[in-house]
Amino acid sequence: MIDVPVQSEELFRILAENCPAMIFLEVDNRIVYVNSHSIFVSGYTPDEILADGFDFSKIFYQKPVSQLKQEFTQAIADSSEKTSQKEVEILRKDGQVRSCILSVQNMVHQGKKAYLCIINDVTDLNLANRRLLESRQRYWSLFEGASDAIFLETIDGVILDCNVSAVRSYGYTREELMGMNASELVPGEHSASLQAIEDELGRSDYSGKTITVVSTGKRKSGQIFPAEVSITPLTLDGDNVYLVNVRDISIRRDLEVSRKRYEQQLNQLKLLDNFSNVVHGLANDFNNLLTGIMGYADLILRDLSPASPAREKARKIVEASRKGGEFIQQLISTTGRLPTNFQSADINVVIKEMIPDLSAMVSSKGVLTCVFDDQVPELLFDAGQIKVAVKNLVLNAFDASIGPDGKFALSIHKGDQDYSGAESGYFGPPLSAGTYVSIRVADNGSGIESCNLSRIFEPFFSTRFSQRGLGLATVLGIVRRHRGAIMVKSQVNMGSEFFLLLPIQTDCSAAHSQQNTQGDKAFPAGAILVVDDDAAVCEILCSQLKVLGFETFVAHNGVDGLEQFKQINRSLSLVFLDLAMPEKSGLELLHEMRWLNPKIPVIICTGMHDFQEDLSQLGVSTILHKPFRLKDIEQALLRVQLKS
Repeated sequence: MIDVPVQSEELFRILAENCPAMIFLEVDNRIVYVNSHSIFVSGYTPDEILADGFDFSKIFYQKPVSQLKQEFTQAIADSSEKTSQKEVEILRKDGQVRSCILSVQNMVHQGKKAYLCIINDVTDLNLANRRLLESRQRYWSLFEGASDAIFLETIDGVILDCNVSAVRSYGYTREELMGMNASELVPGEHSASLQAIEDELGRSDYSGKTITVVSTGKRKSGQIFPAEVSITPLTLDGDNVYLVNVRDISIRRDLEVSRKRYEQQLNQLKLLDNFSNVVHGLANDFNNLLTGIMGYADLILRDLSPASPAREKARKIVEASRKGGEFIQQLISTTGRLPTNFQSADINVVIKEMIPDLSAMVSSKGVLTCVFDDQVPELLFDAGQIKVAVKNLVLNAFDASIGPDGKFALSIHKGDQDYSGAESGYFGPPLSAGTYVSIRVADNGSGIESCNLSRIFEPFFSTRFSQRGLGLATVLGIVRRHRGAIMVKSQVNMGSEFFLLLPIQTDCSAAHSQQNTQGDKAFPAGAILVVDDDAAVCEILCSQLKVLGFETFVAHNGVDGLEQFKQINRSLSLVFLDLAMPEKSGLELLHEMRWLNPKIPVIICTGMHDFQEDLSQLGVSTILHKPFRLKDIEQALLRVQLKS
């Protein structure tokens, strides 16, 4: 124990009064001294504490002084130290509970056993530490939970730390990334982007300003991907470092390409729709005129004697009128509205019948090679229209060839196809994964320039002055009528390949239903999921959709709708969805469907008119308001088709 000499007591009091902690001296279970800082720690003045009858134990929250002394005495006895300390809670005079560190030292004062106690209020310090810890936890949660790759780098580009997304994005382990240089994650041919970043950072003064550039990343596998890189200068432990956020924008680029592709297709569909309206408006008038011309020419032929020189002129009038009628039919076929006669037949046999004429057509420029697949099943198609499409493709290949060394190929085969609709050279709606029959026509001619590829099926578009530009437009119209698609691959001066993709159908009811009930409307075939809590609405809607040739599945609430969607979403053409439903609302279900399949067309079928959200942001194709009629459903389906 320490004995405080009397001559040192004054010095002790001076030090105690200038100490920010509460200090008191207890001798024989009686407090004989307390410094003035007690008012800030306990709320009691020194006079109140030193007054007779003051119960000092009441300032200790929960534990009495005797228990604390016993704990301190035991702690001191168990160690070699003369002093012990622990965290306690002090109950202030105003009722506040404060966290404090209580330090106790055994000593001798004027020959008596005494305790020197020091109480430091650490409430604010604990709060600051707790907030700092929470802030660090939030930071690391954001750091590790971020979907973007995040790196902490030196100014020389050495990686000091990285998050899980960086490991997942680049394919390296965390240990491999630590110590690597950022330049190793950028392909050498794209080093210019690094130089641009360095130049920009060279103008930075570590003020915390973030710079963002578009760069390119390289995974461990060697795969290259576009990236948006944000770099923030920081000062960490006195060192200048960079916080680097790398966002893989491959999906964004793909979506942008898809958006532009869909816009091009939509513009093309609008152009075709406007064109078809004009064609159908004029076709009847022109056919009436041509009928009159041909009729009168026939009458002239009947009246003329066989030896009359005018007979040949009259015959040429009839022939010209017939060709004019064929031209009108060709114009109508470009719109996809030409009446069809779907029949089940072997497409190999149909095309083989054309081989002599097709070979003769290209004989002046080369040889036509033909390959057929005996595994192709019978299809439902209009043989006359398919013949026209194939003939136009071969004629297009002939026109694209230069000189006598042309190579022409015609083949038919069965294979699996899956197109999103955004692929370059693809023309048609998204093609669900499945087996299709492909008619391929290829040549080694001049090819198609990339700037013209998206326009080759436009009516009257042609790069050859002598052509009308209706051949390929007619092909697209026929393929659309058959609910198929076209894929074009071409290289300038290397040649082109055209693939006509036709769905395999074994039931002609859908095709006949389309002919008999839709007139000139061509709806996409397939299955539809109807989600509505009103059984009567489901029954009516399903009945009308079946009339239009669709297969339907029904769910009467959002939970059941989600379960069915999980099972069959790859087989669905689109979804009819009600908004107000029990258990899970239509909006909630729509969010979850978009997560599972972001491309599925959705028609909102509702009686609500005041929407709380912009449904277009959720990819809603169109809205069908209740009550509705069959023609309203047809119009909604057509709007979906125009957007596809």
